Amino acid sequence: MTCWKTINLSKDYGFHRLFFLSFLIAIMAFIVLFLSLQLFFHSKPLEDSGLLYVMLVALLLVPGHQMIHIIALKMVGKKVKTKIKRRGLFPIITIKHCELLSKPLALLTILAPIMFFSIILLTFSILYPAYIHYVSILVAINIGICVSDLLYSYQILKAPRKCMLEENNGGYDIIVHEQD
Repeated sequence: MTCWKTINLSKDYGFHRLFFLSFLIAIMAFIVLFLSLQLFFHSKPLEDSGLLYVMLVALLLVPGHQMIHIIALKMVGKKVKTKIKRRGLFPIITIKHCELLSKPLALLTILAPIMFFSIILLTFSILYPAYIHYVSILVAINIGICVSDLLYSYQILKAPRKCMLEENNGGYDIIVHEQD
């Protein structure tokens, strides 16, 4: 087996560029989503109660994002090592999967948080259209958090069909079988 490509977003983009890109995409997602939902539910007045709940859910999105990655890997039977560190008030969850992942499985586990939270929040907006502004904020935050996952997915999609992924310290190695 040979390493076809190493994906390391920190080296490729840098922390500040990734943060800025995530911020911009989150703002654009909010604008597009809020305007779309507002056009769809234009006759419903918006309510402003529940800001504390929105702030609580926003704080739980990051650890929830990591937990969805862990759950997705465990559901398919992969071994996962986790470390939880406290940095001030917030827990930092570090995930390390111990096995090679196939391309479809890697895409599924990387994209699981954006699909999971977006579906739940958009369903909530359909059930409670008076809170679409809060839902738009939460979905935009979720999309902003998932920008690095989307960049990893884009790189993985360009990889050969039968490749495997191995996690390294800063990202992923795309492994291909050598042809005889």
